[in-house]
Amino acid sequence: MSNIFKETQIPQQKYYDSLSFPAVLSPSVPSPSLPLFIDSIKTHKPFLESLLHKTGAVLFRGFPVNTASDFNDVVEAFGYEELAYTVGGAPRTHVVGRVYTANEAPVNQDIPFHHEMNRVEPKNGGETPVALSHVVYNKIKERYPDFVKRLEDPGLLYTRMLGDENDLSSPVGRGWRSSFSTQDKGEAEERAAKLMTRLEWLENGGAKAITGPLPAVKYDESRDRKIWFNSLGMAASGTGKGSDPMIKITFDDGQPLPVDILSDVLEMVDDESVAFPWQRGDVMLVDNLAVLHARRSCTTPRRNQTITSGKLAMSNIFKEIQIPQQKRYDSIPSFPAVVSPSVPSPSLTLFIDSIKAHKPFLESLLFNAGAVIFRGFPITNASDFNDVIEAFGYEEMPCSGGTAPRTHIVGRVYTANEAPPHMHIPFHHEMNQPKSGGETPVVLSHVVYNKIKDKYPDFVKRLEESGLLYTRILPEENNPASPIGRGWKTTFSTEDKIVAEERAAKLKMRLEWLEDGGAKAITGPLPAIRCDESRNRKIWFNPIGTVAKVMEKGKDPPVGVTFGDGEPLPDFILDESFAMLLEEESVAVPWQKGDVMLVDNWAVLHARRPCIPPRRTKYDSIPSFPAVLSPSVPSPSLSLLIDSIKAHKPFLESLLFNAGAVIFIGFPITNASDFNDVIEAFGYEEMPCSGGTSTRTHIVGRVYTANEAPPHLSIPFHHEMSQPKSGGETPVVLSHVVYNKIKDKYPDFMKRLEDTGLLYTRILTEENNPASVIGRGWKTTFSTQDKSVAEERAAKLKMRLEWLEDGGAKAIAGPLPAVRYDESRDLKIWFNPMAGFAKETVKDSPVVITFGDGEPLTAGVVDDSFEMLLEEESVAVPWQRKKKKKSSQKMSSVFKETQIPHQKHYHNNTTSLLHFPSVLSPSLLLPFPSISYFTDSIKAQKPYLDSLLHSSGALLFRGFPVNSASDFNDVVEAFGFEELPYVGGAAPRTNVVGRVFTANESPPDQKIPFHHEMAQVPEFPSKLFFFCEVEPKSGGETPIVLSHIVYERMKDKYPDFVQRLEDHGLIYTRVLGEGDDPSSPIGRGWKSTFLTHDKTVAEQRAAKLGMKLEWLEDGVKTIMGPIPAIKYDKSRNRKIWFNSMVAAYTGWEDARNDPVKAVTFGDGKPLPGDIIYDCLKILEEESVAIPWQKGDVLLIDNLAVLHARKSFVPPRRVLASLCK
Repeated sequence: MSNIFKETQIPQQKYYDSLSFPAVLSPSVPSPSLPLFIDSIKTHKPFLESLLHKTGAVLFRGFPVNTASDFNDVVEAFGYEELAYTVGGAPRTHVVGRVYTANEAPVNQDIPFHHEMNRVEPKNGGETPVALSHVVYNKIKERYPDFVKRLEDPGLLYTRMLGDENDLSSPVGRGWRSSFSTQDKGEAEERAAKLMTRLEWLENGGAKAITGPLPAVKYDESRDRKIWFNSLGMAASGTGKGSDPMIKITFDDGQPLPVDILSDVLEMVDDESVAFPWQRGDVMLVDNLAVLHARRSCTTPRRNQTITSGKLAMSNIFKEIQIPQQKRYDSIPSFPAVVSPSVPSPSLTLFIDSIKAHKPFLESLLFNAGAVIFRGFPITNASDFNDVIEAFGYEEMPCSGGTAPRTHIVGRVYTANEAPPHMHIPFHHEMNQPKSGGETPVVLSHVVYNKIKDKYPDFVKRLEESGLLYTRILPEENNPASPIGRGWKTTFSTEDKIVAEERAAKLKMRLEWLEDGGAKAITGPLPAIRCDESRNRKIWFNPIGTVAKVMEKGKDPPVGVTFGDGEPLPDFILDESFAMLLEEESVAVPWQKGDVMLVDNWAVLHARRPCIPPRRTKYDSIPSFPAVLSPSVPSPSLSLLIDSIKAHKPFLESLLFNAGAVIFIGFPITNASDFNDVIEAFGYEEMPCSGGTSTRTHIVGRVYTANEAPPHLSIPFHHEMSQPKSGGETPVVLSHVVYNKIKDKYPDFMKRLEDTGLLYTRILTEENNPASVIGRGWKTTFSTQDKSVAEERAAKLKMRLEWLEDGGAKAIAGPLPAVRYDESRDLKIWFNPMAGFAKETVKDSPVVITFGDGEPLTAGVVDDSFEMLLEEESVAVPWQRKKKKKSSQKMSSVFKETQIPHQKHYHNNTTSLLHFPSVLSPSLLLPFPSISYFTDSIKAQKPYLDSLLHSSGALLFRGFPVNSASDFNDVVEAFGFEELPYVGGAAPRTNVVGRVFTANESPPDQKIPFHHEMAQVPEFPSKLFFFCEVEPKSGGETPIVLSHIVYERMKDKYPDFVQRLEDHGLIYTRVLGEGDDPSSPIGRGWKSTFLTHDKTVAEQRAAKLGMKLEWLEDGVKTIMGPIPAIKYDKSRNRKIWFNSMVAAYTGWEDARNDPVKAVTFGDGKPLPGDIIYDCLKILEEESVAIPWQKGDVLLIDNLAVLHARKSFVPPRRVLASLCK
């Protein structure tokens, strides 16, 4: 399944039938790196989960897991959601990320129920015994059936004594404060209640926790077996310092458990356990439903008992350093923390990757220190800084409601406060090093709170009770001379006062408008003191220190702060607290170019000292139009271009935003598929080509031809792939420049355009007219042959259709705005196609544009505006085609279309031949590809493969290195289709690995007739994968047939029958046994079909499928329908034969089912058998049956293709996977 994981044996394992417990994996390659281990876990997670599901526990031994941070990376690689450790008995200490210490009770005690990750091997002992819970259940039930019956029915009651604080001398010594993550008893009671636990408070400050009754035996649905799932082991081991046990377990009625049985049960568990000695670096993954685990006593060391200074040797790139300006507190060794590279001259990519890989360490460092400075890393510009921000993965916070004027630079990066450099300014981030000054002082907010509370307890008490009320004067526009000069238009991102009021209200802010166009914003009361729950401490969380400098006595300040009841704050306290904030407890580190400071906004306040410019550089509004980009490295590959677009999308979007157009020159884009990959790399949502005028042909993925009008015509607005011999440029012009020029020259004309808009009338032919610039017919425009559907789709586009005698239509759209407001750039733009048709609107034309009230446009003005657009302000860059070097490899060269004798050939809607199915093999130009190269090529070429599948209906991949079920699962995953659970299907199937199941497991001498997969249920798969793991000796083909061909032939031969199918649909009836019957092709039992043993659940799941159940003595009758027998394939614009009629009528036969009764018309009347068998003949005539070869993968579009199975001589193993 992979070249890194190898199953090995160790002496301590137990064996059950063919099962080794636990499974042990070691590397199959010498000295694998941690990244290779991590990547292999992600790639082969289906295999690992299958192994875990089968064995219950997996031990990874010999992999490079050396630290807690490495272990955290391993845990993250599995992608499981973290479970908060609430109400557990063991005292634990957080180490890093999702990693905690195991039970910290003394080493001489045996401890049950924990997971262990060792940093230090014990001298002796300390094993983690594991036992399979279903084996334990079976053994105990066999010996004590009455005892187990009582446990199953009412369950167990757990009573545990919780101390006030953790008691490390006990294996169950976790205190109630730690258990419920609170210091508040009321809150602890609420959290306990959610866990079905009741608390009784004790005089010593502790609590008695009573939980249950809870089941002592559970049903493991995924494995279909009962398991021993309880904490009875704790009853024997959980004793405290006194005579009373810290944990007591009884029957649900409080009766004690029989001591002799309990003692024997614990011995039985121990007999079934496996205890292997730990080795440094071992990782054990346990399925908590399948396995119990414990800990044997040991001789220390077992791991380092403490983590000092947060230094976990977590990575070889981050190194904590000291600088003179840092402060030190008891619980915080260095404030702020400062991190520099531990390797010389690291690249930006290494820095970014290290942030992602070691984010838990960095967050732990930030949590403890409150602020982290990254110094000495290669951050040289705003785009680099944006990449650093993105690497942390935090969600962006919109800059709404803030006071500081800011300018957007790139991505998520803005300027800091742009007030003059001589001013003190709070709350900002800085990118460039000033000549002098300009530090960003930071101070711990809980330290500020404690100091102010010590000095002014009454003042702080009033703040806590009343909060603060803020009043701020917002000018209309930004005032860069003020540190809080952000205008209301920028603050609320609008020019509309009503919109501003709505957005202010969401921020709990009220606006009062002033005569000068500004506004008074009143916010609050808001808390001035908050509780930092994550650190369990109160913090100073308000801008009083900020406001002190602007609240001068005797003047009306731009910002006012009062108590929440409106009473003023005392001036002397403001001055004192401000000095305390800024001077006594703050740390001001001089900036160095490239520094990045990460601040936890709960834990830290920050400011800005005055500075001497420069601090950063200014930018012109549009330095070049259009912007032109070329490679900075010689002969870059297409994959490098794609990766660079994704990595630097914020930079490219900023460039596009500023310039309006970007030309990429000199990059290796050599064909339509390459161009599609470039489009996909940008990640924009596709816009359907509906309502447009130009004739277009779909090429691949999201790529269409540009306007296909004759080459002598000038055509506006298009993209070009090939270089013309001459001319053919694509002129571009900035729309706000056009608007301003036309408005300057024709102000009245522009005003009328803005008032009335434009009305568009266009004549649409029935079919496309390639001789015209705007010759797109109405059938193509609205993607339909049906006039009613066209009218509905036109209405959605605010368009009205009037049908003409020649089959065409007059389309009337509007009035629509001719001038729009570009909110993101805060300017008006010329947004209409008037220029494109200017010279045509004054004569008889297929397109007429008028004012919105129907009055004609002024010809002179329109002609002038046209010339102005196209000549005066436009830029026309001649197209260039990137010439392909002979040595460069074509992107899709791994796939080569080949022909095989069994294919059929049809003419499609062009002159080209359609090969069915399409067959792809590796290109002979390449060495034989690996499975990873194959899956990477699928991902890279998915648009091409999707297009090929859409046109042909089925793809056969032959000659690729798909050797196992795990390889096949990787191929399925590479396509990225969502999995469809197999619910409601008839065929017995067994899960093999990940998303892979066996195909229909009926006997080899039986044929399986033609069918669309799960056509008899409402939710059917859109795609099917088949894989030949073992090719048959003879026979066993999977015949396939195009369903639209079947529909057309049946309709030609039996029009009345097909019409009745379309009118009534079909009803399917099938009798299911309780369990699967492998002797029948439709032998899937109801328990397997509905994935449950419960009849009520089965009925609920059947109802979701539109299926009715009638229970029988030994099974159930399922009735499905009526459901359609003919469907419309919208993507291909044709009707298809989509049913299991032939399959049911000719193949749904076994001891329970009569095939003639298995399917009827939707009105219940029987189907004509002669027509059914003639349909079967048509299916066989049109089908293609390709003999399987080992390693073949067949991908089928389930809407386009029916499939079957021929009988065969074993062995044969074909696997399948279904996709939504």
